[in-house]
Amino acid sequence: VDGEEVEGGSVPTRVAAGTRAAVMNARKKAVRNLFRRMRGARALTEQEMADMRTRRDAERVAKSEANAAAKEAKRLARASSQVASKRRARQIPGASMVKRMRSKFAQRRSQRQRQRRNVEDPYEALRGDFDKEKLRRFFRRRPGQIAARLAAVLRVGNRLIRLWRREESLPPEQRTRAEQLRVALSGLGPVFVKIGQTLSQRA
Repeated sequence: VDGEEVEGGSVPTRVAAGTRAAVMNARKKAVRNLFRRMRGARALTEQEMADMRTRRDAERVAKSEANAAAKEAKRLARASSQVASKRRARQIPGASMVKRMRSKFAQRRSQRQRQRRNVEDPYEALRGDFDKEKLRRFFRRRPGQIAARLAAVLRVGNRLIRLWRREESLPPEQRTRAEQLRVALSGLGPVFVKIGQTLSQRA
């Protein structure tokens, strides 16, 4: 029917669309009844299928309407709270003074943050000639920093050893142990970079 020729050419009709919908409904019904029979339930009739589709469509419409109503209620509540807060700000005597105090507190907070950033580095005291007693006193007062640094070094060493063990099965020309060692020492800081330079000169 879809490609039928009449006076003026082929005319699309609603019969083909209805036929396709009927075929799709029949397939859905057959599949659903097949699964019901597999579960041991009886097959559904045409009326029961139609009632099920109607009920599902009604539930979908009700759910979409409920979601839309909830969104609208949230929007109205947000708008009303904003209006109420603005109204309270106008009614509070000295609201401008509160704003000035808040800005002053923010300025003080930013000043304290800048002062913390500008604090002198404690390691500056170690610059100069080598003094064993000075180093001992410095690090004796900072056991947490020593433990954290030792943990970082051990973590990098453990990862490096795992990478090296993975490459044991590779031929020597494909191994990248030297590059991995260089990256690990570079990530640990200038002291380990100097150790790497010394090792490269001794090798």
